[in-house]
This record gives sequence, C-alpha cells and structure tokens, in this order.
Amino acid sequence: MLYESSGESTTEFYGSGFGDPNIPYATRPTILRYVKLRVLVREPSMRTPPEDRWRVRHASISDADIISGHIPSQNRILMGFLQVGQSSLQSDPLCPVYYNSELLLGLEAAHVNITGVTGMATKTSYALFLCYSIMAWARKNDKRVAIVLFNVKREDFLRLHELPANWEEAHQWMEQWAKRAGNPSLVNVEKELWEAARQAGVDPIALKVPVQYFTFQDDPYARLMTNPNYYRYGLADLKPEEVIAALYRPDESPAEQQLNLIHTYMGEIEGASFQRMLHDLQNLRRALQAGRGQQTTQQIQWHRETIEAVIRRLLGLQHRARQIIEWVQPAGRPVTFHQLQDGGFNVIQLYGLSEDAKKLVVNAALRQIRDGLQQAQRHVDRVVVVVDELNVYAPTSRSPIKDQILDVVARGRDLGLTLIGAEQFASEIDGSVLGNSNTRVVGRSDAGEVSDTRIYRVFGGFREIAPILQKGQMLVYHPAHISPLLIHFPVPLHRMNPAIGS
Repeated sequence: MLYESSGESTTEFYGSGFGDPNIPYATRPTILRYVKLRVLVREPSMRTPPEDRWRVRHASISDADIISGHIPSQNRILMGFLQVGQSSLQSDPLCPVYYNSELLLGLEAAHVNITGVTGMATKTSYALFLCYSIMAWARKNDKRVAIVLFNVKREDFLRLHELPANWEEAHQWMEQWAKRAGNPSLVNVEKELWEAARQAGVDPIALKVPVQYFTFQDDPYARLMTNPNYYRYGLADLKPEEVIAALYRPDESPAEQQLNLIHTYMGEIEGASFQRMLHDLQNLRRALQAGRGQQTTQQIQWHRETIEAVIRRLLGLQHRARQIIEWVQPAGRPVTFHQLQDGGFNVIQLYGLSEDAKKLVVNAALRQIRDGLQQAQRHVDRVVVVVDELNVYAPTSRSPIKDQILDVVARGRDLGLTLIGAEQFASEIDGSVLGNSNTRVVGRSDAGEVSDTRIYRVFGGFREIAPILQKGQMLVYHPAHISPLLIHFPVPLHRMNPAIGS
C-alpha cells in the first residue's frame, strides 16, 4: 500500500476515489509539522533551558571548534564525524568531533562499551578506527600506549599489516571494494571520510603502526600473519581463577567444594602440570574407592563426587583446549606483558578455539597486563584492550568466570588499562562492567533491546533511531559532550584489501 509523503491518514486515502492515487483531493488537509532538536552546544555557554524565540540553526563545518572547543587540543582523540548542513546527504560537509583523552584514557577515565547487531553495527570496525585515533593521539603527545586486540571472528583484526602503500593505491582499493559490494557510489563516501580523518590527524598509512600476532599451533589463519608468536599455557602459567574460567560455562555456578579443591591443589603443589594434577586426583579417587569414604590433603577432606567432578572437567579441557594447553610440562609459552609492543597493535588470535580455551587465554592475558602495569619499571604506561563478545567473559549471571574482567573494570583507571568491550546486547553483560563504561557506543540495534531504559537511558530520544542506523554510523555518548552524537566513520583500509576473499 502506498501513501503520499505528506502524512495523510488511511481514511483520507480511501476517501479520495477509493484509494485511486490518480484522483486529486477535493481539499488539501492542514498539516502541522514539528521536530525534536538536540542541543549540541551553546555559545555562550549557559545552563538554563531554551525558551521564547531563541535562534536555532544547523551546525556547520565552521562549528568544529565550538563543538569540541572545551576539549584542550592535546586531549583530542578523534571520535568520528558529524554530517553538518541542512540536507543530511552524504555530500554534506563532515565536521570532526573528539573524545577527551582524560575521560577515555586518563585518571578520570572509565571504559568503552560498543553494542549492536552482529554484521550490521560494524562494532569491531569502529573499535579499530578508535584504536587508530588513540595511536595518532599517543604519537602526537609522546605517550607510551600498547593496544591489544583479541581476534574472535575470522579476519576481523588479521591483515592489519597489509595496508596500501600510499593513498593513490588506497583509492584504488576503495573502488574495487565498492564494486565488490555492488554499490560503486560508496567509493566517494569512503574517500571523503578518510580524507576528513587525514585532515584530523588520523592517517593509518602515515602512522605505520607496527603489528605483531599471537596465535596457537596449527592455526589455519597463521598464513595471514607476519612472524606470529605461538602461545601455549601450562598449569604453572595460570592462576586458579583462570583454570576455573576454562573449566566451567559462564552460566554455571560451580559447587563450592570443587572450587576449593582446585584452589587447594594449585596452592599446595608448585610446578605441577595438568597431567600431574589429573594423575594426583585420580590417585585420590582410587584411594576412596579402596574403601574410604573421603580423602584428605593437608587436613582438608574431599568427597569422591567432588574429585570425580573435577577429573571430568580436566579431561574435557584436555580435549577442548588441546591447541593451547601444555599438558605434560608445567610451563608453556604464555602471552606476557613484556612482549607487548609500545606504540603497536598486539593481536591475540582466538578464532578457531573452543569457548573454554578462549576464556583461559583472555583471563590469563588480562592478568599478565594487569600485573605488568603495576610494575615500577615498565615499557608502556597504558594498555588499551579490545574484547568482542564481552558477554561471554562477563555474563549477567553470578559466576567466578568473570572475576578477572570485574577486577579490570574496577581498577582500570588506576592501573592504566582501558577496556573497549563489544557485544550484541548490552543487557547480557554484567551491570558493573556496563556501569564502569562512561563512554557508550551503539550501532544498529534491535528495537526491543534499546527500549530498555535502564541500560540505554543515556541516549534519550536517540534510542528511536538505533534500529535504522546504517553501517558506518554510531550513536556515541561521551561525558565530554552534553548530548549523544550521531557520528560517521570510514571502513578500515585493510578490509578493502583486494586479496581478502581470494
């Protein structure tokens, strides 16, 4: 059914020639139009609400310094671009807008949370754009920053080292990418966005950010990496909390006796391997089966059911995490804080691992970063960590699996660690994680999800447009600005590589 754009009701439509659109109306209905305005900034600044007939105008490209003028130039980290003008077309000017580094990375900072529908919201693409912006700011201000990206989906953060040699080649990549996407007109959009980013100081080709990769043995995607570092974890490389995170599902509430057994064993036996732990627990079980109803270790009594439950978990872990577990030797080759490149991207491959293995690696790596940042002598002052599918590691349910993440978000600003977490539904992550994220980013999202005012209230009326956002558009709430902002950002250059998919 077709309607005229002027907004007539269905009664008026059928009342004119029984719905024949070719018959003109006898009289034109009176139409009242109203718009909702979001105030971005006031000049001069004032706190009273708008009243009477105050002048209101569209933002223009010349307003860049007004919109972000309260952020000192040395604190500006590019957020993206506002489309300014009156037509809201892609050809309208792009006005840069900025984060305040003190509220993103400094002592007043919290964390960043990105939410949106998988595939449509381009969450990891925006996270990567933000990482380039952070690196440009760090280079400009001589800051020692390392960025860690956990790769959980195919080639999301792989091929980062494969950038075009110059911007002429980059434009060729854009043209080929737009043709492959079936929409050649996209090339002009991306050229304008990247040119605006370059003018704002974010130029991935000029930055030449070094990239190092960490992956597991027999990873089929290792061929895409340059000189990858292969990691494995032995029992001696881990803390009890990390072993527990790998042994139990996020939605499980493990029996207290099983958790105590794991903590007690790892506390009593130094330098043990997974194989020895399994062997010792099997010996305890055999002793129970020989006629005693319970067994002791240092005066602690264990029941057979508890020991058998942990043995089953260990055997399952041996199978599901075989790529990253050093089973026989106590120590493996863990990802360490000292391996992180200052001023570089450090990509830790998770794609292809089981959920148990992913949780083990993420928790162990976060602990290494946390402990490294507490050292008096360190080669970096701040680490930015990007974690997709955050709901897997910090679910809403009560679980010891998320202890590491909770510690990171609670102490991040003091440690010098910023977490950029992404997930499809913010309602699926722990409330304290979300509460410690003072910067909130929303891409295209389900209407039912954003209707939860407890979680999305910071966006106010902007929630209504979340379901119709396009790729390359994000709603951003950052405390440096008085209003949420609808920003645009470009497709990462490495994603336009003609070699992708070949």
